[in-house]
Amino acid sequence: MMQEDAIQNAHATLARSLQATNSRCTPERRAILDAACSMDVPFSIADIATKLANEGFKVSRATLYNTLRLLVDLRLIVCLRMQNCTRYEVVDPTRARCRQVCTVCGRTTDICAPTEVALLPGAKTRRFRPTAYALYVFGLCASCQRRACQDANINKKHTRSSGTEKEK
Repeated sequence: MMQEDAIQNAHATLARSLQATNSRCTPERRAILDAACSMDVPFSIADIATKLANEGFKVSRATLYNTLRLLVDLRLIVCLRMQNCTRYEVVDPTRARCRQVCTVCGRTTDICAPTEVALLPGAKTRRFRPTAYALYVFGLCASCQRRACQDANINKKHTRSSGTEKEK
């Protein structure tokens, strides 16, 4: 969960942006931002809809999609596109994160990489001022690796059995 001052800064950024475009800072938009800030792991549209529904806050799918797109445009959240799903994660400038992300099932877990995370602020950038740091390692989780091996073995057996029938 984000620190309170980071959440307040996110709300201020949202309010300024909406005011600049003469848009309203609706309770729904604020609730979606609060729900996103309370998530400790990357979330899907369904996850945030469920969280809001559990809190008794009804929000349409269109409002969710439009607000999340706005929050991505404002760089308050990032969108992680995986093979089977899309996840969102709040940008927390107070904390650098290192995560491993399965590109098949979307499972995300924090990994301990203090050396790598410590190097991020010292990275040389050209005409660029970093505001937050995150390191994502993409690959296959153990479950998806097992499933892929099983599928490969089934395909090999099927190919061998169909090949021997043709030889007869």
